[in-house]
Amino acid sequence: MPGPSQEWKTIGTERRGLVNISRVFGKPLPEPKRAVAWLKTTITSDRKQTRKVDIGWTRELWVFVNRKLVFAGQNFFELDGARKFPDGRCSLENGAFPLPLEAGDNEVAVAIANNFFGWGMMLRLPDPEGVHLAAK
Repeated sequence: MPGPSQEWKTIGTERRGLVNISRVFGKPLPEPKRAVAWLKTTITSDRKQTRKVDIGWTRELWVFVNRKLVFAGQNFFELDGARKFPDGRCSLENGAFPLPLEAGDNEVAVAIANNFFGWGMMLRLPDPEGVHLAAK
């Protein structure tokens, strides 16, 4: 995980909440190498709670909350057994997991690795009551 002094670049979301990493960093490194991008945000919770989140991504992804790994997954388009619905494409239907939140600010960091075509991710809290994203 990047250190605390790491400089972060602001990336906005596109239609339907897609964080299009390709638009900012270009194509990932070709096989057999791969590139890794880190994304982070702050989610403020009015209390300690666990919320279900839906997630979509391409290739490999790791989600950390307050520096603890809470989810990891693979979504490989070219491998039949490793494709997430729908057909290995980035969609909020790729997966879901419980997001543990402490009262107050929570750092959510995501590492995404790719070596094939475009890359991106999306994350949705279906029920955002009591949860707020950091102000821009």
